[in-house]
Amino acid sequence: MTSKIIKYILQIVLLFIAVKQDCNAQSLMLKMKMGEHSLSLDSSYEVNQTDSIQITTVKFYLSDMAFWNNDSLLYAEKNSYHLIDLANPKSFYLHFDLPSGFTYNQIKFKLGIDSITSVSGSFGGDLDPINGMYWAWQSGYINSKIEGFYFKQGVKKEFQFHLGGYQYPFNSIQELTFKVDSQSSVFIAFDLLNFFPYLDLLKRSHLMQPSLDAVLLSRYLKNCFTVK
Repeated sequence: MTSKIIKYILQIVLLFIAVKQDCNAQSLMLKMKMGEHSLSLDSSYEVNQTDSIQITTVKFYLSDMAFWNNDSLLYAEKNSYHLIDLANPKSFYLHFDLPSGFTYNQIKFKLGIDSITSVSGSFGGDLDPINGMYWAWQSGYINSKIEGFYFKQGVKKEFQFHLGGYQYPFNSIQELTFKVDSQSSVFIAFDLLNFFPYLDLLKRSHLMQPSLDAVLLSRYLKNCFTVK
């Protein structure tokens, strides 16, 4: 009986090794930036000659990661939800086991969480409400959260932008597509400086619920992404 069990275990191990050898490791790495500088918490950054900002929170969801060759879908990650958190550098690294001989030239993903997931009630991991990125069933997930302080001529003002919403006309999820060279590592640059030229923080510094403004600001945040 013991020898049969050992033989069975060895067969499982060998099968696992064979499967792993038939996969290519693929990494997507996020580079968090503020213009020419690395983006870090509680650091101050100039946005023009007189104004500066200090970032205290940056969180956003990347979901539905997919790899394409022209118009052909080659691989779509199952249960694809990744919470990127500036306070957690480990979240900047996304890893995938792709089939061997896999050649792709596009990656597609979404900024935010889809409507089905928002109402499914299936929480866990990066989707756990303990992460502070879930409003309620009616509103769903906060797709992106940007917080900090704005300094203008000696005046300090707090800003908070919690962008989300999954129901029409407030569906704020954004789709992104990038052409890439198929390789073991792809760098995704997220430059938050591209978000602030669209804002007048003295007039509007808080947005905390689904709205047409949240949809608009989500489109601006989408422009912060490039792929190298």
